[in-house]
Amino acid sequence: MADVNLTASATARDIEAMKAELKTPQFKAYRRVVNAGDKSQIDAPGTFFYIKEATDAILYQMDNGEELPWDVGTGPDSKELGMFQRLTCINPWSHDVTIVVYVGIGGVVDNRFTLVPSRDFAIPVRDATTEFVARPGSTLAANSVIVFPGTPVLPQIQRKQIVISNLDLANVLYVLDAADEVCAVVFPQTSITLPVSGGVKVKNATSSAIVCYISELWYYKQ
Repeated sequence: MADVNLTASATARDIEAMKAELKTPQFKAYRRVVNAGDKSQIDAPGTFFYIKEATDAILYQMDNGEELPWDVGTGPDSKELGMFQRLTCINPWSHDVTIVVYVGIGGVVDNRFTLVPSRDFAIPVRDATTEFVARPGSTLAANSVIVFPGTPVLPQIQRKQIVISNLDLANVLYVLDAADEVCAVVFPQTSITLPVSGGVKVKNATSSAIVCYISELWYYKQ
């Protein structure tokens, strides 16, 4: 019986040695609930990570590398970049996100069918929900400028256009660029629509207040 045990132990050692020689992938699964606008750190060395489950796409950072969005069924192989020691999971959304991430050495292939949710980070690549948002302040004071920065607040993704309506009977409004140069004029009793996602400045250069309405059309995360 002792000889059998010794043989079994030797066989087990041989198998482990073969695994090491063949560099069999080694990985562990980590489950995290990343709070809204927060981050979670996984201290685990590896040459790859793979998103097994996720209620939404979030950002992932290997050590101090670039923060990149990854979704279910995806993940980079960093063998050419070397080993990383830490994976930081960053949630940019206004809701909690639950993830299951495989981190390890080598690689993992999941042959089961995975439905990958659509990605809609930053710039929509397909038709997305749009909503009008009226901005407060329907009277622009004399000799004043109001700035619409175009910064999205989740679930907004990106501004599609801005609509400026001038209700004054005689005075014009000016649209300025970042250098305060005039790039458009809103004449009395007219409206203009600007397909601009970035910052927009609206100026009243007169000595009288001007009644106006300004709305923005935003892409929304579905």
